[in-house]
Amino acid sequence: MDNYTGQSARLLPLVFYQDCSLVDIQLYNPSNNNKLIFSAIFNDEYALLLNGKSDTLYSLNRHVLSLDDSKSAIDYLRFFCSYVQSEYGPFQIITHLDEIPFKDEGMDQNIRDTIKASIHNPEYLEGSFERDGWQAFKACVLYGGALFSSVMRVFSNGRVSLEEDRAIADNLLLLQRQYHGIFRTPL
Repeated sequence: MDNYTGQSARLLPLVFYQDCSLVDIQLYNPSNNNKLIFSAIFNDEYALLLNGKSDTLYSLNRHVLSLDDSKSAIDYLRFFCSYVQSEYGPFQIITHLDEIPFKDEGMDQNIRDTIKASIHNPEYLEGSFERDGWQAFKACVLYGGALFSSVMRVFSNGRVSLEEDRAIADNLLLLQRQYHGIFRTPL
């Protein structure tokens, strides 16, 4: 991390983590013009660096997670999908066409129209935290080079499971972040 300095920071309160906030910090290296970003959850007592692994969040969930209703569950689901990644990066919930980091603006208009018509806000489907211990939601999820219509279940302990998905569009040419431990590159 030699020659990197703090360039900018973003602080967001998290309604589903009691008395906690998310901070995203962007570092800059003027010698090679590189930028790196890392994120942490913090409160008055501790900070937890996010490393893209679900186990990191699951360990935090035991102490501060509070899912009271569908709104807090959707906020948590968005956060979870953005900060947990697998082989091809995170599972980003998409609500608008402009949230998709297309590499090629000259993409086929029919594909663009299909994607635009399929995108929607996350929708509550069923379940109750009090009665069932979970709630299910339908959302559009961008993962790797594909966009899916997915049904996901959020459990009261913060575990998330993919129940079903259907590809809306695949083989999309997208700008990709690079991930290394706690660091990621901007798009």
